[in-house]
Amino acid sequence: MFFPALIIIDTTWSVFVAVWLALAFNNKRTLYREPLYQRLSYGLAGVVAFLLLRHLSPINHPLFRSPANQIAGAALCILGIAFAVYARLHLGKNWSGIVTLKENHTLIRTGPYRLVRHPIYTGILLAIFGTFLALIPSLAALIVFAAIVIIFVLKLRREESLMRRQFPDEYPAYQRSAKALIPLIY
Repeated sequence: MFFPALIIIDTTWSVFVAVWLALAFNNKRTLYREPLYQRLSYGLAGVVAFLLLRHLSPINHPLFRSPANQIAGAALCILGIAFAVYARLHLGKNWSGIVTLKENHTLIRTGPYRLVRHPIYTGILLAIFGTFLALIPSLAALIVFAAIVIIFVLKLRREESLMRRQFPDEYPAYQRSAKALIPLIY
């Protein structure tokens, strides 16, 4: 049985990039932006993670490969991208790809933000996991995925520090009502 996982995943990520680019220029004015060295640290860590995936050849052999994991991986990728796009649309003009504070910044706690405080990250991580499951189900991919999770956790901690300063009464209550990335767990 042929399952076109690569085509589905490539198309899904292409939709993600197109939506992100289309929405990137319609945001509120930025009042605060994290320093360049912090922004570069995420990108550098991501590049290192993907270079690891490419060069960890002794542990980059598939653990298992089947149509079932390709179907499941493609489904997780689609679900993750759909959730991230939904969260991005719901966030509206407050969005930024970097840690920022916007003019008239509002704390969003509805839609996907009721489930988790960082649904865009949740969706992207789910899509990455699905991509790896479908295309590169290896120990190296798991190591790289763990590194990517760490990058996202570090970034969300910076965001949350900024949000606690901006919303000193509201944000701690929000933190108690919604998990950071995984509903009911973390």
